[in-house]
Amino acid sequence: MALGYFYFDAEPSQRYRVVGTSVIGSTMLGVVACLICYPLAGLLSSAVFPHIPAAPYLRLMFLLMPPTFACDALLTWLRVSDRPGMYVAACVVRAVVTLACTVTFVGLLRLHIWGVLYSTTASLLLTTALLTVHWLVSEGPTFNFELFFRIARYALPLGLSGLAMFILHFGDSFILPHFRPYDDLGVYRLAYKIAMLVSMIYGAFGTYWNAQVFQIMRRDDADSVFARLFTYVMLGISFSSLALIVCARPALSKLAGPAFQDAAVLVPVLVIAYYLRSTSEFMRSLFLAAGRPSLDAATTWLGAVVCIGGYAALIPRFGVWGAAYATLIAFGVLAVIATVWAYRLRPYRVEGVRLAKIAAASAAAVGAWFLFRGTSFSLLVLSAATSLATFPIALWLLRFPTSGELTMAYAGFQNLINRTRS
Repeated sequence: MALGYFYFDAEPSQRYRVVGTSVIGSTMLGVVACLICYPLAGLLSSAVFPHIPAAPYLRLMFLLMPPTFACDALLTWLRVSDRPGMYVAACVVRAVVTLACTVTFVGLLRLHIWGVLYSTTASLLLTTALLTVHWLVSEGPTFNFELFFRIARYALPLGLSGLAMFILHFGDSFILPHFRPYDDLGVYRLAYKIAMLVSMIYGAFGTYWNAQVFQIMRRDDADSVFARLFTYVMLGISFSSLALIVCARPALSKLAGPAFQDAAVLVPVLVIAYYLRSTSEFMRSLFLAAGRPSLDAATTWLGAVVCIGGYAALIPRFGVWGAAYATLIAFGVLAVIATVWAYRLRPYRVEGVRLAKIAAASAAAVGAWFLFRGTSFSLLVLSAATSLATFPIALWLLRFPTSGELTMAYAGFQNLINRTRS
């Protein structure tokens, strides 16, 4: 985030200095983090994994901090400088190497946990090496201490935000086992992983948006672009959330054992929570574009405090349902605060009528889901399919697409047909 802010704040001829300072500075921070964490591996193993001798695994992960930090900075550089092809290539290389090494170390050599860690190590080091060579050839190494400290000051509140997000995401996993059996934790974590797919879907957009928001919000048409993008974001995560909710039960009935079927009833609550989280993430990007990362930290920590209070109040009495509703409340507070503070920082406008149409289509789709719900697998599939079909039909009947969007969609479809024929 800091790289993106200072990259677009600099003159085009000086942006290489921002990149070099960020990459080298990130590597330096990784070294510092390694030196701090490595001696604490035994203590952390006892505290976090009391029943597993995890210290050797943690030591390896801590040794990987410098290349991990460097790789993150290099991948961010590709996103900020608008090189999606190279970014995707690097991600594909990392995934392919990880898969090949996992098959070798885990499947063939039976190294178990060490096999997984060796696979992660190999893919990380190779990807970092390739990206480093590409950076050195394209930009060249450079470092500026004054710029580094400015970047670090900007980034520090975001590090605090990351800690708050860790609490929001994983705090319940540490508290639940003290009040409920591990079987309940397994059901809850399965439902949670399904709900987190909303964030992964938003992340496909957010990966690019969070790198380009700094220049987009400097444009003369920033207000209209922001409003239209927010509409598209809400459309995408609304349909994705609907799909996860209505498909959870039929999918789990085939993919999970009987002990995990109760995860389906938790999915709607957690999906709505992550829907609100994605909304807040989009709004919080305005804090970063305006150079106010402290607002991001304050927002996420307020959400974390609410979340911890919810866990303490609800988990002992309601178990996994208490954890789910505490998460929902926390992300709801996060979304409200982010929306209000972002508007105060920079009054934005949204396409209210179109957002209302998305809400109406979502309501119609959920109504169709309840109408055809059943217990057999065929009825579950029919209910899910009916709901998913209702959403676009309702949007069409409500005249959600603009004439320009229909023209673009038709042109894209024609282009696809022509390519297929050729």
